[in-house]
Amino acid sequence: MTPQRLLMRKNNLMLSRHSQQGAVLIMTAGFMLLAVLCLALVVDTGRLYVEKRKLQRVADMAAIEAMARNGACNTGTALTFATQSAARNDFIVGGTNTLTLTCGQVSTVAGLRTVAATPFGGVDNAIQVVAARQVSASMIAGGIFGGKISLSAAAVATKGVPLASLTLRTTLATVDSTRGALLNSVIGGLLGGSVNVSALGWNGLIGTQLSLFDFLDQLKVNLGLSAGGYTEVLSQNLTVGQIIDATSTVLGRDGNTAASTLTALSALKVGALINPVTVQLANIIKLQTATSYAGADLGVNVFDLIQGSVQLANGTNALVADVPITLPGFAGTNISTRVMEAPQLSSVGNPALAKADPLGLNKIYVRSAQIRSLVSVDLPAVSGLSSVVTALSAALSPVTTLLTNSFSISNLVTNLLCTLTPLNPNNCESKETLIKVLPSARIDVNLDVGGGESYVSDYSCSGANKTLTAPSKTSAAWLRIGQMGTSAANAKSNVFNSANAPVVEPAPILQVGYVEVRQRCFIICFSKVYKANDGNWNETDRNNAKFTVKIGLGLKVDSPIAGVNQTLTFTNPPEVGAALTNSDYQKITSTSVVNSLINTLASITLQPYYTSDSGLLGALFGIATSAFNGLKTALQNAIVPLLSGLLDPILDFLLDTLGANLAETEVAGQLSCSGTDGVRLVK
Repeated sequence: MTPQRLLMRKNNLMLSRHSQQGAVLIMTAGFMLLAVLCLALVVDTGRLYVEKRKLQRVADMAAIEAMARNGACNTGTALTFATQSAARNDFIVGGTNTLTLTCGQVSTVAGLRTVAATPFGGVDNAIQVVAARQVSASMIAGGIFGGKISLSAAAVATKGVPLASLTLRTTLATVDSTRGALLNSVIGGLLGGSVNVSALGWNGLIGTQLSLFDFLDQLKVNLGLSAGGYTEVLSQNLTVGQIIDATSTVLGRDGNTAASTLTALSALKVGALINPVTVQLANIIKLQTATSYAGADLGVNVFDLIQGSVQLANGTNALVADVPITLPGFAGTNISTRVMEAPQLSSVGNPALAKADPLGLNKIYVRSAQIRSLVSVDLPAVSGLSSVVTALSAALSPVTTLLTNSFSISNLVTNLLCTLTPLNPNNCESKETLIKVLPSARIDVNLDVGGGESYVSDYSCSGANKTLTAPSKTSAAWLRIGQMGTSAANAKSNVFNSANAPVVEPAPILQVGYVEVRQRCFIICFSKVYKANDGNWNETDRNNAKFTVKIGLGLKVDSPIAGVNQTLTFTNPPEVGAALTNSDYQKITSTSVVNSLINTLASITLQPYYTSDSGLLGALFGIATSAFNGLKTALQNAIVPLLSGLLDPILDFLLDTLGANLAETEVAGQLSCSGTDGVRLVK
């Protein structure tokens, strides 16, 4: 190799070495720049996180203080309190530092809590604070280019509100074997099947309390609900069997529950499976929405819960319970019963919301069931009626004479024809006047018992005594006596197949009309035969013949019996969730309701009625009825005492089996002034 080539190779090697050293320097510089940028990113991210946490602390403390000091958005006090709190945490409102407040009610949407606007008439129970400020986007880029970024943090605080509850309880105290049999018949009839619970089992249900929230928690598990609160559970479609299942599970965990009580629940579940329908417990148990129940433990009577659920189901299945009933002086019959509206057994919520609109969306309200009953009876033979009928016949002689005279011309022509053709019976027809007393012995007695009710209208948590005010009234009623159908079965169909008020017609007590007679006549008339109800001439007893009514006296009652209003004041009532005792219940008592029913029966008067073609006969009958008021009173005095004897057994039946006491409603109030969980952040 020549010297020139060696020199060129040496120069190339030296040049390559220098090139590699330059590339390493460039790569090293690049990696150092990347490291600086990563370090800046880490520092900026940490700085922004710290700023965000500062804002979150400002928002949290501002929301808590505004709520704790009872701030309100409409007066500006909430913003004032929040601003003061922020300043103490080195957040001065102004410039790019802003503080925004929203007042409303906490609600849950798709499992997430949010603050929604308070419905008209409601009370705010939550404050949301949003704290925001602008900071440099980056310590490096921001310092060079002046870039800014907005950070914000939100917090929602709510306060443990006062809680109040009303509880309506059954007026049925104890059950003996007779009442137990009645309860089995009624509850089975309302469900559409049959149940067999012992008197011991019924008493066990009456004497057992159930934690409402434990019960709702168990229902939530049984239904597989993973989201939502108690109000969502109450709005689920449930069968009575599912309600009994959850009740049994909760009570079964309690070692103090009597075996007879659990056995009774099992027997009731069997009856509930025969004709299952779905119900919503929200119709008998009311929990106010947008209210926290943390720490509350409301109790509900097991008998009331099961009976209320059965009554709620009966309003859906529209079945009628037919139960044998003994009525003094009458033949054995059934009382038919249907629940037209289920009771509202228990209600709990914030009394401040209830006070703002006592009967509005957030009401704390309880009521007893609305029950319709029907008894159809045949009046027995009434002693002393024969003398009354004789006197009535004499008193009604002007009417019967006019009626007879109206037949006389027709009868005269008939007799002449009979004389000319004595062997032709078709020409020997005439009409005979007839007076009937109790022509239809059946009387229908319908009693509609409305719901006694109570609701929270005011409360007080100031001073030495806390109070809860609840306007209340006893059950109203409507009494109907007369005929509500062409037969007992037809009356039952008419009364129960519609929620509308039954139409009652007078039950005939006295009727004046005629029967048609056919006879052979030759100088004299003989061989009478009457037209039967089927139109054939084969009836020999004129009392059983087809009877055409022209005028009559009827018995009809269609009278309301108003409930009695009064205001209950609960002074220092127990805390919500405390066990209730007998002394905690107040009675809305009024014997005037039952007395009104009795007085209605005692003042029954017979009403005259006429057919459309009565004409002068009807007018004359109106004069006659005013003329024999004494005899009419004698007729009333013979019949009305029998009807009065119907009332007590019906009322006793309603009380003994359905707790529908007309004269008395029992309500307990509970009030927790401090709430259950203080001020807390919920978001």
